[in-house]
Formats: sequence, C-alpha cells, structure tokens
Amino acid sequence: MPAPGSRRRPETVTWLAAGVLAFATFYLARLALSLSSLDLPLSVPDWYLPLTGAIWGGVALALGLGLLRGSPLAYRFTFWMAVVYWVWYWADRQLLVKTDFAQRSQPAALVVTIVSLILTVWTLTRPSARAFFEESTDG
Repeated sequence: MPAPGSRRRPETVTWLAAGVLAFATFYLARLALSLSSLDLPLSVPDWYLPLTGAIWGGVALALGLGLLRGSPLAYRFTFWMAVVYWVWYWADRQLLVKTDFAQRSQPAALVVTIVSLILTVWTLTRPSARAFFEESTDG
C-alpha cells in the first residue's frame, strides 16, 4: 500500500479539476462584478446575478478542489452537479435570456453542453480515475 499522499492523480482528473476551477473563477467573477456599482439594463432582478455567481462559483470551487484532493464526495457530486448545472443553464437560457445572439448561438451552446457532459463522464469513469478516488476511501 502506498504511503498517504503518494498516489498519483490521473492527468484527466487534473484537467477536469482545472476546467471546474476555471468555471468557478468565471462565476466568482460574475459575483464580484455584479456587486460592483455598474448600472446596466438587465432582464433579471438585481439579486439574480450575484446569487447565481455565488452558488455556481462556490459549488465549482468546492468540487474542483475536491477533485484535486481525490475526494470521493467530490467525485460523486461532480456527476450530479454537471447535470444540474446544464439543466439550470438551459432553463435560464430559454426563460430569461431573450436576445438575438442567444437564439443564434443555441446550436453552439448545445454542442458545448453535450461535449462537456460526455468528457466529464468519460473522465470520471476511466479505470485510473475510479481507482484514484477509491484509494481515498482506503486507509
């Protein structure tokens, strides 16, 4: 049995964690910028952008750090939160975002959604990734 901390994180898990942390950065920036004094015409209530920035930024930060550490909890929640996020994203897009650009960019957004879900599931179901997260529960 390897010494604690000596197990090697698979590169695919590192890349996934980096993507999740980049995602967290984007939503935490959304939180910070929405709290600034910019007075922009928005189609959503004033509380919506900081709330969603805090929720998605916080969740992604916790998951990204958990993936880097090899947390089995982060492993399990990443599957679910990816699906929950994309359901929210598409509901938000269909109900609140009423711009010409949003309509024209729907095919690209759909491709990004599908590819990100496939890559997330593929990454986390690799034998090396499963073994990495299972090792966290041993000992």
